[in-house]
Amino acid sequence: MGHEWILDVITDLQRYAQTHQLSVLEAQLENAAASARVEMSRMIESAHFLAQGENTGTEQLSANVGTSGNA
Repeated sequence: MGHEWILDVITDLQRYAQTHQLSVLEAQLENAAASARVEMSRMIESAHFLAQGENTGTEQLSANVGTSGNA
């Protein structure tokens, strides 16, 4: 996936916060990293379902338009 770079950025910011004793910022960045991991997992799961042909409802609409000729 193309979004892992954000975790690298957050990790760098966490190191900076730790080095400069910015404990509140460091904790917030940990929360941000956890949120980013959750979001990326959701994106991966969503892409997996779509790749497996999960019915999103658009297939039926396309079939109806194709057979009747009317939108």
